[in-house]
Amino acid sequence: MFQVDRALLEECRHTLGGDARIRWVLGGSGSGKSAVCREIHSTLGVPVLDMDARIYGTFHALFSPLRHPVSYAWSMAPDGLGWLLDMTPDEFDSFNRASLPEYLDLLAGEIRQIDDGSDLVIDGGVCNPTLLAEVIDPARMVCMRRDGLDPRNLWAEPGERLAMRDAVMRLDATGAKWSRFLEFDRGITSTLLAESSDAAVPVCGWDESEPVSAVATRVSALLGLVSSPFT
Repeated sequence: MFQVDRALLEECRHTLGGDARIRWVLGGSGSGKSAVCREIHSTLGVPVLDMDARIYGTFHALFSPLRHPVSYAWSMAPDGLGWLLDMTPDEFDSFNRASLPEYLDLLAGEIRQIDDGSDLVIDGGVCNPTLLAEVIDPARMVCMRRDGLDPRNLWAEPGERLAMRDAVMRLDATGAKWSRFLEFDRGITSTLLAESSDAAVPVCGWDESEPVSAVATRVSALLGLVSSPFT
């Protein structure tokens, strides 16, 4: 099982915890976090940092075997996706927790280069709000929950989700790895919602009847980016 580097997490608390610019939008697959972040950027002009794009992209070349051993092992695997899907659910949860301080360490380095004083919204990339809450004030986080979501249709949507489903299916024609992927995906969403409750992170529920603009207004108010329309 992977271990959380508590010393690195404490370093991240010192570098990120006092940075009042940072806001974080969490949520499972299909929860609407990215759509809301795009709307916030469009209407308020607040820069958005996409953590998934960094974790699965630009950070890979920056993982250090000494400072980021968990993420480095993943990045060095011949097939990173298959490496993850060979884990048990407990191992996968342990990996997510242990890799979080390593992601935050690289994020802190990037944010230090942004010195214009503007607010920053971080989009996703975190599975464990209780651990993130040791670094960032939970009042500066929101977890998205999309009500009425049918997971059977989610991964058939054109674009990145359909591409991910096809990539997993290519690993195993029997469908066993796809079943494991869906199990992990459900577990991430359950963990996000349960840990948000434990860490006092506000949860913003919505469904398809509510326009994204209205959801983004509520999220912006919860994050303190605008005055609440309900007060």
